[in-house]
Amino acid sequence: MKKYFVSGGAGFIGSCLVEKLVKLGKEVVVYDNFSFGRMENIEDFKDKIKVVNADINDFALLDGAISEFAPDVVVHLAAIHFIPYCNENPREAVQVNVDGTHTLMNVCSKYRPKAFLFASTAAVYPPSHIPYREDHEIGPFDIYGATKICGETLMELYALQTEVPSVSCRFFNVYGPKETNDHVIPRIIKQIKKGVTTIQLGNTSPKRDYIYVEDMSEALIKISLTGINKYEVFNIGTLLPPITPKNLFIQFMMDQFRQTRVNVIRGTPACFILYFANVRT
Repeated sequence: MKKYFVSGGAGFIGSCLVEKLVKLGKEVVVYDNFSFGRMENIEDFKDKIKVVNADINDFALLDGAISEFAPDVVVHLAAIHFIPYCNENPREAVQVNVDGTHTLMNVCSKYRPKAFLFASTAAVYPPSHIPYREDHEIGPFDIYGATKICGETLMELYALQTEVPSVSCRFFNVYGPKETNDHVIPRIIKQIKKGVTTIQLGNTSPKRDYIYVEDMSEALIKISLTGINKYEVFNIGTLLPPITPKNLFIQFMMDQFRQTRVNVIRGTPACFILYFANVRT
């Protein structure tokens, strides 16, 4: 696989993926409307890629970009994925996450890339005390998870109708540099940078499977280069024991900032009890 088309390629995960692809000598088109993505995320290698500033629901521009580039692999990362924002703006979440996915699939059904990867989420699963396998029952508890279930259904239909090898990649909790949303780890780092000696963590009870953004990007590349059946679903996590935000923070601080203490400010009840991938190897 030589040519990659990455929607949402200027975002948190997308920019890391694109940088790795460039280092591997791949040709890359980044398609992003920069509503959440940032040009600064791709500034260091912008001269080595093509950037299309356009909306995922703009069929004409999307069609033109893909027909001109003729990608081997399409990686669809463009989405609204900050759950509080999705809950506050459900119509927009559906328009981007569902309609946008359908628009991209309609275009790709014309040009038939060799592989299509879709960014889904562990939020498709219901609360559980056991690690999730791909065959675990699904049952999202928020609008974001619901939109990704719709996307997975569209992916399966796309694979059936076009015979293009397609994968729904269920991302667990990704962290790392260039994060664009106010998740727990960026929130902690912001407080540290301000020089505070008391860290407010809010709700500390949910346990999650945290995966570093570079590891996530490596996983996506490996999947794209692996022989894929017509349609596959993969959890992308670490297989490590899940951890609460408080314990994650304490581990980080042990060797970094010994004078900083944890002040737990209780937030809302946990949305889920365990968010832990049981990954196929």
